[in-house]
Amino acid sequence: MPKSDKKIFVGIDVGGTFTDLVLYDLKNYEFCAFKVPSMPESPEKAVLAALNKAKVSPDNLYLILHGTTVATNALLERKGAKIAFFTTEGFRDVLEVGRTTRLVPRTLYDPFFKRPKPLVSREYRFECSETISVDGKSEKKLDEKQLEELAISLAKTNVEAVAVGFINSYKNAKHEIQAKKTLSKFFDFVSISTEVLNEIREFERFAACSINTYVMPIMSKYTEALSIEIKRVWKKSNFYTVGSHGGLLSTDAVSREPLRTILSGPAAGVAACVHLAREIKCRNVIAFDVGGTSSDVALIANYGFPLKNETILEGMVIKTPQLDIHTIGAGGGSIASIDAGGALQVGPESAGSNPGPASYGKGGKLPTLTDANLILGRLGPKQEMGNSLSLDEIKAFRAMKSIAETANLSEMEMAEGVLKLAVAKFCTAVHEISATRGFDPRNFALMSYGGAGPLHAALVAVELGIKKVIVPPIPGAFSALGTLCSPLKKDLAKTVLVELTEKRLISVKLELEQLAKSLTKSFENEGQNTSKINFEFQFDMRYVGQAHELIVKVGIEETMLNIKNMFEKAFKLEYGRTDQGRNLELVNIRVVATIPMIYPKWQKATFEQKEGRVKYRKVFSDGRKTKVPIWSREDISPDIEIIGPAIVEEMSATTVIPKDWKCVVGKAGELILLQI
Repeated sequence: MPKSDKKIFVGIDVGGTFTDLVLYDLKNYEFCAFKVPSMPESPEKAVLAALNKAKVSPDNLYLILHGTTVATNALLERKGAKIAFFTTEGFRDVLEVGRTTRLVPRTLYDPFFKRPKPLVSREYRFECSETISVDGKSEKKLDEKQLEELAISLAKTNVEAVAVGFINSYKNAKHEIQAKKTLSKFFDFVSISTEVLNEIREFERFAACSINTYVMPIMSKYTEALSIEIKRVWKKSNFYTVGSHGGLLSTDAVSREPLRTILSGPAAGVAACVHLAREIKCRNVIAFDVGGTSSDVALIANYGFPLKNETILEGMVIKTPQLDIHTIGAGGGSIASIDAGGALQVGPESAGSNPGPASYGKGGKLPTLTDANLILGRLGPKQEMGNSLSLDEIKAFRAMKSIAETANLSEMEMAEGVLKLAVAKFCTAVHEISATRGFDPRNFALMSYGGAGPLHAALVAVELGIKKVIVPPIPGAFSALGTLCSPLKKDLAKTVLVELTEKRLISVKLELEQLAKSLTKSFENEGQNTSKINFEFQFDMRYVGQAHELIVKVGIEETMLNIKNMFEKAFKLEYGRTDQGRNLELVNIRVVATIPMIYPKWQKATFEQKEGRVKYRKVFSDGRKTKVPIWSREDISPDIEIIGPAIVEEMSATTVIPKDWKCVVGKAGELILLQI
């Protein structure tokens, strides 16, 4: 980054319930966190409210980074733009046919299942006269006159944006580029598949393009409006957004490819986990982020960012490079209910930020996980949440009573049931990204953050046999801090689809170098200094004859033998076996370019022990109440060892230490919970 005398970095995480902001003083290595309620209808207002609450001087502010769920929510809630899709003759229904599988978990045996509707209805999918052959030759030129006539007719409707996906365009994008030039005369938002995902498989490429187009208007308007307002007040600061791959994107990049922000917020949290794990020398951790609306888990082995090239969200396939994060609809605001069969359910519906849990006192009437924790004493009556609201115990009891009576239980018994069911869901998520993929969770530490993460982390650890829980500094705003741990990042891919041999490897490496040069030029066009640019090279590989591939990181000078060994190691980890002697097929090559930022440094906090600050309250557990000490985190010095059961409170989160566990302060100011 350019040299500057400014001292303050700002990281922001826009969540479903709260918008978190972290100030980082570059000179003194000091952190400070703020929270404001999110505003789903106008998310940029919450960002500006957080900046105003922090009272950051324009003269001291150098960098503003933010993670956001705007694109995610627009996609999940189907509140994106009205779009149209142009494709090759005969491929109009590819988006709807898809993979012919359900793609939605737990629906295989549901006789009433209905597939989610495609983002583009059939009446707005149009066929164009053009043909690119499988080897990239233009067999039939694009009929631009036909395309223009369709565009003129479509421009008279309420369509806001258009997507273009032609068959075999990954081999030759000429026709898509021509179509974009023509359509841009009539529409402000035009997206072509080869700019979003330049890889083989027409459904995945078309789907990525249509999703990108669907969220393009809302994300473009959001980021541009936010960027303009930031420049108006904080004139000389730089502004970037965290992408799903854990890197930073410019406002221009977000406007063009908003698809890359679908996992923006969770990706920032994982970046913070990797950064802290390196500092405290904990090689293997499981990131456990519980917010108000959802929970995200990711497995970090040997300090490595967990990678994948595809995710499925509510039946929609998103095939772009991203961090491997598993999300479930369970968080502090998850609503508890009794279903038609009399069974207790927690989530996926959430009370969100408005009206929020009943205990927030903002009009919520339905019981949530937060209300359950308050009733059980794990959260305290009148306890401040993020310095923005306090909890109302009476309203929590009243809401829980509405379902407790149905089950003939007391409010406390029902609250404990809600807690145990939520913990079971959290455990299932952790099991999904560890044991089912060949990793024993007992060999990992659980790094817990988010407003509700430390509240439940130890219970999850007990169920999974994990012996160590790490609660980082400012856990409730840890994802906001993670934005400051992210580099600038871009990637480019190319489909090669060849059997990998020593001879072919030589030409592949030349192609990798060309992709690297293109990425360098792209950064330079944005005004970035590329003197410290780093490249990561990836192969999407499989055995010859297979349908699915694995990502393998390779060095530019890697030998054929080493590449084969790395692939087979990854294959065995994924599938439990290898096919010795079987030839390898290289499907895609990819280059990921990063430019490091000035990352935060961890500095151990100083403590001034204050006598008489420990309070007590009764906590309900296993059918009885126990008097438990309540600590303020700022009062826990490194020489103090807290034996559970105990509770640690702070502005952004609450940490529960169960019986037979102890808590100490680590070298970076983190809380370390250990099973005795």
